[in-house]
Amino acid sequence: MTTLSLILFLAPICEKLTVVCIIMAALFAVIALCYIVYMCGGFSYSGEPKGTSKKWPVLCFIIVFICAITAGLLPDRKTVYMVAGVETINKFSQTEVAKEIGDSGMSIVRDITKIIHSYTMDAVKETKKKHNNDED
Repeated sequence: MTTLSLILFLAPICEKLTVVCIIMAALFAVIALCYIVYMCGGFSYSGEPKGTSKKWPVLCFIIVFICAITAGLLPDRKTVYMVAGVETINKFSQTEVAKEIGDSGMSIVRDITKIIHSYTMDAVKETKKKHNNDED
């Protein structure tokens, strides 16, 4: 399996991993908040429960922070496809075949790059439109 095919295979996994990270961040945030309320005596009548550690909320919030950062840094599936396409075109343009086909062949390569770019811009516009509709 080549690097390109591996990247294309793993691209949809990035989206799913982003969703998993968001769910884990939300879950650990709720756990930390419930634990803080429990420790403050919100559910107990006898003060601080025996054997509890104040490290749990801190650990939960560290996990929330790590999951949120990871979810924010993982690229979208279309972004991975765009990067793979542009890198493939760049590598092709440096080969002997690209040099042999000359300017007419390279204009085709530029057209492919423009198509990839317009595909990405359409995806960005679609995401912004969806985001604006969610706010309404």
